Amino acid sequence: MSRFIQSSLTFALVFVCLSAVTMAQSPTWFSPENLPPQLRHPLKLLATTAMSGEGKDFFSLKPGQTATIGTITGPAIIFRIWSTSSNTKLSSLDMIVDGKKETLVDRGRWSEEQWRKTSPLRSLDKQAYWSYVPVFVKKQAVFRAHSFEQGTNEPMKFYLQVGYRQVPATELAAAAKLDLKPIREELGQAYALEPSFWGNPATAAKGPLTLGKAWTVPVSGPAQVQCLALTVGDAATPEQLRATRLVVTCDGVRTIDAPVGALFGTGHRAAEKRRGWIPAIGTPVGDGALRLAFPMFFAQSMTVALEPFGKGALPSAEVAIHHMPLKQAPRYRLCAQYFSQLSVADQPMTLLNVTGEGIFVGTNLCVDGKDRKTFAFLEGNEQIYIDGGAKPTIEGTGTEDYFNNAWYFEAGEKANLFCGVTFKQDREPPMVDCYRYLVSDCIPFQKSFRFDLQHGSRNKAPDVLYEGVNFWYQVSPTNVAEPVAARAPAAGGAAGEPTEGGKIPLVRIVGFVLALAVVGFVTWWLLLKRKA
Repeated sequence: MSRFIQSSLTFALVFVCLSAVTMAQSPTWFSPENLPPQLRHPLKLLATTAMSGEGKDFFSLKPGQTATIGTITGPAIIFRIWSTSSNTKLSSLDMIVDGKKETLVDRGRWSEEQWRKTSPLRSLDKQAYWSYVPVFVKKQAVFRAHSFEQGTNEPMKFYLQVGYRQVPATELAAAAKLDLKPIREELGQAYALEPSFWGNPATAAKGPLTLGKAWTVPVSGPAQVQCLALTVGDAATPEQLRATRLVVTCDGVRTIDAPVGALFGTGHRAAEKRRGWIPAIGTPVGDGALRLAFPMFFAQSMTVALEPFGKGALPSAEVAIHHMPLKQAPRYRLCAQYFSQLSVADQPMTLLNVTGEGIFVGTNLCVDGKDRKTFAFLEGNEQIYIDGGAKPTIEGTGTEDYFNNAWYFEAGEKANLFCGVTFKQDREPPMVDCYRYLVSDCIPFQKSFRFDLQHGSRNKAPDVLYEGVNFWYQVSPTNVAEPVAARAPAAGGAAGEPTEGGKIPLVRIVGFVLALAVVGFVTWWLLLKRKA
């Protein structure tokens, strides 16, 4: 494949399994407007949440039991598989596709290094298995789990998520003919931090950014930005990155507006420790720069600015725009919007709610447990509503599961092409920074998209701070919302509301006493008047 393809790998992976021929033919092959037909079909999720019953998100396996825990009817293409169990060393998972069996997990015997030698598109560690290697299903795919446990009456908890799209037989046949070997080799080069991944530095438009002053990219549209690189310096603290917004406008529309730390997935990590993560969106290559590699498009002009978001903002930074000309700009624009919410008892959090046509492609999430002692708040499931559905179109099995992790991010800090953990603090307060980019499993929507996230078991973990950024492409977007910091609610409840069994706020006590005093005074005055 061409050098151009290497420089646009992140969004190219949307087509990594389906469009190898188209890639080399057109400079806008990766445009959301030109999604391969196989990716335009609705994304469906087979998950143990829906099949377990009784509100559980797992399948119970008795000791020694083998059970079918999920079935997909073809023709279909599987784009993502994720699985774990309460005892990975004593469980296995088989996938039978059109009668052919493949063992995906066998009692935790495969190491992560062995899987990476096979493909950077899948991984197996002590906590979970995940794979983005495409699976082509003509008639049926069956997932069968087995428990090797003995001498116990306790059932094993088995979790499974399978993202897939049902496609016409003709599209399935075309996709199945592609040779994935050269694509995997290309991914391996990117995983090894090849500088060419980010484009040619010699042709990048570079400029200084000063707080409060917009910089106009000296490039005439229509154009595509392959990568935006922001250099803030190793001395920058997490507090400064949270206090500084990066604002991007394309053709006069504010499409990106988020604190730098959340936008680039650095969150709670100190600046001098950000280096070394592999080239996912927002992670540095090794030169200290933060990079956003989702392609951006504009027809006429683009501006970049640093704006304050509280006290202690960065006074300046440097930006480099890796770009290439286009004959015509696509209708879609990349949008990135910040969210910051303190969880409220009995209510899920809405992290994104947009109207219009678009494609959802990823999330950076930073969670601060505040007064919590454990990561139990991660029990909440993601619930995604597409095109106005009354019930979730997609519902997973837990927050860390959505990010291809398990058991409260037991494996700790690690980074992969599509998902990873860039920071984890096990001591109190528990904290974690993580990311997941939906590439081949991107979610198209025609009318609307809503992303809700539960907290704790059935929304019973209030006062946990969730902040981050969602990424999506949208046709003719309006200005994204300006960042707003979460308001601190009263302990265990919504802002200003007392919690069950909690202490009544002092302001209410004072108000109650004053009210009694007023009532007492009026009563005394009326009695005196009557006697007179």
